[in-house]
Amino acid sequence: MTLNFAQLRAFLAVVDEGGFGAAADALGITQSAVSHAVASLERSLGHAVLSRRGRSTPTSFGQELLVHARAAVTASAAITDLAERRPRRAARSGSPRRPSARDCCRTC
Repeated sequence: MTLNFAQLRAFLAVVDEGGFGAAADALGITQSAVSHAVASLERSLGHAVLSRRGRSTPTSFGQELLVHARAAVTASAAITDLAERRPRRAARSGSPRRPSARDCCRTC
């Protein structure tokens, strides 16, 4: 199962804005992109999250998902804000420098 925040944001926008077109406008993406994100979310979860009859409303599974999706997106935004408030430092990676032949024989 693969989930991503774009899928969750699309789902939340459809619910909050009342439809795919309004969600697309709110997110600044195409309606097709919103539809694909929600369909991908549904495939990943194995459950429909929205009822497509009339106004797009959450299914019973979608209602339960709403609570967790909001919490996840809120946490993601908080993490991003935290990182953006701190001065950036160069990331250091793994292993120390290996000695070379020149290090072993300083007279070379």
